[in-house]
Amino acid sequence: MTSFKDWDGIAVTASRIVPRIRPKQEKRTARAWSVDPSAPLAQVPVMLIFLNGFPGTGKLTIGQALMDRLGGRLLDVHTQMNIAYALTEFKSEAFYDTVRAIWKITDGLIADLPADTPLILTDALREGSDWSREAWARIEALAESHGPLYVVHVHCDPDENVRRIGSAGREAMAKSRKRALALQYHEEGQLLMGGDADRVLSLDTTELTADECAEAIADWIVTKAAPAE
Repeated sequence: MTSFKDWDGIAVTASRIVPRIRPKQEKRTARAWSVDPSAPLAQVPVMLIFLNGFPGTGKLTIGQALMDRLGGRLLDVHTQMNIAYALTEFKSEAFYDTVRAIWKITDGLIADLPADTPLILTDALREGSDWSREAWARIEALAESHGPLYVVHVHCDPDENVRRIGSAGREAMAKSRKRALALQYHEEGQLLMGGDADRVLSLDTTELTADECAEAIADWIVTKAAPAE
């Protein structure tokens, strides 16, 4: 099966992240979420899609593939937090205040988007963290005006998570490459926030390409948005 394991890094260009993929030996579909292809995603009302997953699980690359399908806007966690990482001490009051200031600007711009613009956000929010609770409350507030909210929990197996988080391409984008961090989340059984939302998909990306993940998410959204018979 084609998988993220076929990726040997990401090439950074001026416009986007481009996966560098080895030749495929076998092609399979995105498994169990397929719906009637005649059901257009364009008929789904405005939405907020939140990709929540620990570092190295593929959130940003999936978000880019999903934006290719949906249009709309992608706002990943690194875009929102890199100014704070660059100019303040991590986890200091200045760090958190900087992120909150960026959120305020960002959320004002989101409010000015056309009402039919899909919005894709990424983050790594976990249960038991005060900061994650604050960030999740912000997601819920955004969903009140830009919902409905579709939460996707992005997972992969520990070995693949460690391989991905060590990718040289992550360093080029100021992402964490700490393999021990990936293992820690798995070993501690840390839970992602948002599991009690109305629309939640748990997506194992271990053996799926980014395009297959985007297809699975898009199919699921169409299914959840369909009126009950």
